[in-house]
This record gives sequence, C-alpha cells and structure tokens, in this order.
Amino acid sequence: MAFLESAKLTVCSLNNPSRLSYDTDTRYEYMRNAGSGNPSTNSKRRRLKDEARTFELKEDLISRLSRAEGQLRGLQRMIAENVYCVDILQQITAVRRALDKVALIVLRDHLKTCVRQAMVRQEAHDKVEELIQTLDRFLAS
Repeated sequence: MAFLESAKLTVCSLNNPSRLSYDTDTRYEYMRNAGSGNPSTNSKRRRLKDEARTFELKEDLISRLSRAEGQLRGLQRMIAENVYCVDILQQITAVRRALDKVALIVLRDHLKTCVRQAMVRQEAHDKVEELIQTLDRFLAS
C-alpha cells in the first residue's frame, strides 16, 4: 500500500483505503465508486494539493465538519419529531455558519499555499482565474 506513505491523502482515504489508489506521477487520486471492482471503468479523478495540509489544520477541519454533521442529524430528528419551524430554521442557520467557517478556513489555506506557490512559479494568473470562478459558484449558491 504505497499510497498510504503519502501525506497527501485525505482523511476519508485513510478510513477506507480499499477505495483509493494514488498516482504519484500526476498528483491525482483515483476514487473508485462503491460496488465496482474495476477501477478503470468507474473512477473519478481529483486533484491533490502540492503542499499537504498540516495535521492541525486537518484536525480542525474534520472536527468542524463532524460538528456540522451532528447538527444535520439533529435537524433530521427535529423534523421527525415535529419541532417548531422557527427552531428548525435556527438550526439550519447554525449549520450554514459552521460550513461557511470551514469554507473560509479552506479558502485561507488555498491562498496561503496553492495561490502563493503559483505566484512563485509565475502561474498566478491561472490560479487567480480559477479562484474567481470558484468564488462565483460558492457565493451564488
């Protein structure tokens, strides 16, 4: 399992390494769809960061996402238990704020690492355009 040696794998891959393979030459990770034994016919390709996130940052992000996940489960219970509408809306607001904070932390990390590296490599224009498109989609939702 050579791919486990890389610090660039996501935490979800560590939880289920049988679903992943790692191509060190192209800096891409291939995540096979569940239920398919053939990775060549059913793979998704996603880019990996050049510089791995710190352990502390990963822990913080995962912790925040776990809390948001718990809040979402709480929302499901609230709806199932016929809780008052305003209380449900307040919980939805809390989940949104939690996810917005995660997005802000990821954006800050992106600027400090990916965009900064692109500037050093004289590739800032492409990275800034990608960021603008991403922010357009993010803020439009």
